[in-house]
Amino acid sequence: MEIEKLNAIAAKPEEIYQLGNIISSEEGYFYVIQLYNGNYALLNLETNSVVNSNYVEKSEFKTSEELARAYYTTCDRVIKAKLVIEENFKEVK
Repeated sequence: MEIEKLNAIAAKPEEIYQLGNIISSEEGYFYVIQLYNGNYALLNLETNSVVNSNYVEKSEFKTSEELARAYYTTCDRVIKAKLVIEENFKEVK
């Protein structure tokens, strides 16, 4: 999987942390805002895992605003991106 980053947009936390948005972090990771078991969550697109950070007290977020208050940093950017998924199958004989 490859993400082609087209452009990053600085915005307010409540605008960044909306369902379906892809976020670029300071560390260079990409996350998508999704619903997971009825709660808002960050999905790390590199590891395909839901973020569960030790420094965040709460782990269930009923609104995107709660998620933003827990995880937002000033370096977060919502991005417009193109997801490229390549399938590499080898034929087994």
